[in-house]
Amino acid sequence: MNSRIVLLVFLLSIFSCSHAYHWAKAEATQQEWTKDSNECERYAKEQVYFERGFIGYLTVQNFFDRCLLARGYSKE
Repeated sequence: MNSRIVLLVFLLSIFSCSHAYHWAKAEATQQEWTKDSNECERYAKEQVYFERGFIGYLTVQNFFDRCLLARGYSKE
């Protein structure tokens, strides 16, 4: 029973934490950020349609990060 609680807390902490960084682009407006991030998110999800679980999550994050980097954003 205790091991299940520990596992549950661990999994919740992994999936509920926000990133420790934010994306920045010189002179980008909120509208540009919204458009770019939505397009990158859609692209990332399309690329990993058949992957599920934690590996799928990591793959989506990788595609999303690479997409934003290609559009001129940087992590801060």
